[in-house]
Amino acid sequence: YRRQRQMCIETDREELAVLDDYFHGTNAETAYLLGRYCGLRINECYGLKWSNVDLKNGTILIDRQMQYQQGRIKLVSLKTRNARRTIQMCDKLKAYFQSLAERREQDQLHLADLREQNQRIIEDLDGSKISSTELVNCLPDGKIQTVNSMKFHTREVKAKCGIMFKYHYLRHTYGTMMAELNTPQHLLCSQMGHGNIQVTQRYYIALSKAGIDIYGKTSTGYNQQLLKRTRPEVTTSGLVSSIFIILVSCFNIFQKLFHTLHH
Repeated sequence: YRRQRQMCIETDREELAVLDDYFHGTNAETAYLLGRYCGLRINECYGLKWSNVDLKNGTILIDRQMQYQQGRIKLVSLKTRNARRTIQMCDKLKAYFQSLAERREQDQLHLADLREQNQRIIEDLDGSKISSTELVNCLPDGKIQTVNSMKFHTREVKAKCGIMFKYHYLRHTYGTMMAELNTPQHLLCSQMGHGNIQVTQRYYIALSKAGIDIYGKTSTGYNQQLLKRTRPEVTTSGLVSSIFIILVSCFNIFQKLFHTLHH
């Protein structure tokens, strides 16, 4: 990665905490959390439909993405065949989506006319027409959120928080953190939708600062334990015993020499 990206990938938990606070309660909170806890690509995030969210089992099916084609918003096929995947939601994200689903039901009930007025009809993967209200990233009033919706927040995060932020950095951050947790490479490869496991392996090879710190503490502890095992402890009783054995040995040697000289 370029250095600029590394700053975000290896961001200290402090910068992530700042981003969490910034996005909380904004129109982009859902998109942010999907990048933060699932490592979605931005087009996959904004192309996610509610029908692909399984709250009972805590999973999200990624099988399409949003794209602009000739000025029109469409849901199209994914980048690669491996990009189609089912992602397990962490407890925090699952709880958020349960709350979001409840709010959506209330919006459908109380804002029905407004949602119908503001909805945008887009083309789905199979060519059929669907409402923007079927998308996860849809405002309560029915207005659609697109991949361009994050541009405003990219500028705001830099201006207000002093952090260089791009949505794709969340994907790298997710991969790095999962690698630090010793997630098996084949599982992380599947969760991130990589077409080649070598792409996934770079998260394990390029240790983040946190990973290096953990390694340093672990190796230091190991070396200390090794020294304790290989270096015998010197105690007062042990020292006295050693001196006594040496003196006895010397006495026996002199006694043999004395007898030899007198014979």
